[in-house]
Amino acid sequence: VFIDNNPAPMVGTFTFGKAAGFGPKTISTRVRFDTFSYIRAIAETDDGKIYMATPFVQAAGGCSSPAIKDAQAALDSAGQMHVKKLNNPQKFASNKNASSVTAEAMVMLRHPNYSGMQMDPASGQFIPAKYVRSLDVMRGEELVFHLEAGISMSSNPNVRFTYGANGDEPLNATASDSDGAIFQATTPPDNT
Repeated sequence: VFIDNNPAPMVGTFTFGKAAGFGPKTISTRVRFDTFSYIRAIAETDDGKIYMATPFVQAAGGCSSPAIKDAQAALDSAGQMHVKKLNNPQKFASNKNASSVTAEAMVMLRHPNYSGMQMDPASGQFIPAKYVRSLDVMRGEELVFHLEAGISMSSNPNVRFTYGANGDEPLNATASDSDGAIFQATTPPDNT
């Protein structure tokens, strides 16, 4: 995913694994726009075909918007993460030879995702960049998706996605930020 007019256009690269399931996959997240821009979702299929969707979005100010009121509180809560399954799995036929069960889940991560372009209103100094760099979601031991992210991802990123459900196997998420901090979360045992 790219935002053409952002200082760092790449929002993130999502790579799906085996646990993403068969057939169509969906993934969504919140992003920052520095100014009105095209956003490009580019997908490469397993057989090497490339597709692109390019809507124009009228939004501005996200990359350098003022820092939140209490920067220290944001840093203190950074890394609080939850993984939540959102619905009951549903069967679908991905093609005439394969079927799977798909479900939806969300990873919610508290992180200020500072771009390095926000100014601290109290000091008048730029806040150093500190952002989520990667996120891996696993179903048991199998990869659902891997995300490589940049500064164009919003603060407190949420990623909503579909995956191939396999009984009550837990979903595990591991994120890292640009300072090397590691954050982890697992779906609760009773969350199905």
